[in-house]
Amino acid sequence: MQGGIRPEWNYVTYLTFPNLFITHAGLQDPSYRATAGVHIFCRLDQQGYLAKQVTRFSTGQGEKKGKGITTRVLLFHDRNLANDEYSRKSLQKRAENMTTVVAANRNSMEYVLWQDMTPKNLDFFFRDTQFSGGSWHRYKAVEAFDFDREDAAVAFLDRHRDKITENGWRRYGRLRVRVSNIKFHASTP
Repeated sequence: MQGGIRPEWNYVTYLTFPNLFITHAGLQDPSYRATAGVHIFCRLDQQGYLAKQVTRFSTGQGEKKGKGITTRVLLFHDRNLANDEYSRKSLQKRAENMTTVVAANRNSMEYVLWQDMTPKNLDFFFRDTQFSGGSWHRYKAVEAFDFDREDAAVAFLDRHRDKITENGWRRYGRLRVRVSNIKFHASTP
């Protein structure tokens, strides 16, 4: 997408937890802590993001869980400053606008908007875990657009670039675009 930045990432991992309390408690659980050091499943220079779902819209064009490859476009909204956040009102407006765009596109399967909820004190939250390194406060929002084919995703981005960037929405933070072909292995709530 013109104006977007394509990160040089090899992988994007999605983990779903019911809430931050359970996540923190699990990381501090003695049985997890006894074995966590022997399981290297993340890079220490990772870029992380803990978020809550603001909206999810599905066109109902097919169930993606376990049914082959889905192309997912991820838009990561960079922070300009450490305290840079989207207001609830601006996120709701964004969700409404993008839901309208996705609903009108016959090749779109799903749209999701997440808002950053990463605790500010990560030294406490991730204490003595593999997640204590890396960058966890870089993004203030992430959006996902799902398609059944990569060419449909590219056409969507080309056709709706101005709407997606709101003719300069990027001035509130750069957009990092990640297009991936993913296979869904497990259902998420």
